[in-house]
Amino acid sequence: MLGTGERASETLAYYARALEDDGQVGEAEAVLRRFIAAAEYPDRFRWPLIELLGRQGRLEEAIEVGRPTFDYLDACLFESVIHLLHENGRLDDALALLDERSAEFVEEHPSWFHSNRIWLLGEADRHEEALALLRTDTEVQPSEVAELLIRHGRAAEAIAGMPSLAEQHAASRRRDAAAQADRGPSDRPF
Repeated sequence: MLGTGERASETLAYYARALEDDGQVGEAEAVLRRFIAAAEYPDRFRWPLIELLGRQGRLEEAIEVGRPTFDYLDACLFESVIHLLHENGRLDDALALLDERSAEFVEEHPSWFHSNRIWLLGEADRHEEALALLRTDTEVQPSEVAELLIRHGRAAEAIAGMPSLAEQHAASRRRDAAAQADRGPSDRPF
């Protein structure tokens, strides 16, 4: 039977796409929605429906199909929806979805969250906000700030903001010393 077994989500996605290609968009959508409603693990059927709705320009509905998965990692379609919005020029909507995430989500996925926020801010020509995020993050290397500036035509500013080699070596030594302090005294005899 279609939609059961190990490859159910893949099979169903192809079937729905064939229906769509045959001009039966409503039937394709109905089939996908039925499987989402009836499946024990419906999240594996959400992406084909999100794609179909995206191709039809129904982005708000696509967001709502993915929304139940946005706050957990296992079957999270969040990044895919963010990219769908980006591809459709809806950068402010993508940023709004990021901003809706709970503090717990951000705490569990800090690197992913911040890198996507910085990327979207840059794409939305909100460079100063992206730079402010980068400059306040102690984990960010100066080269990452410079890269963003260069990508947006601000090479002179990138070069001016780069620390000297001596400053970079001093920062590296401070990081190494802090890491050593976190590990504690060595058990090795000298």
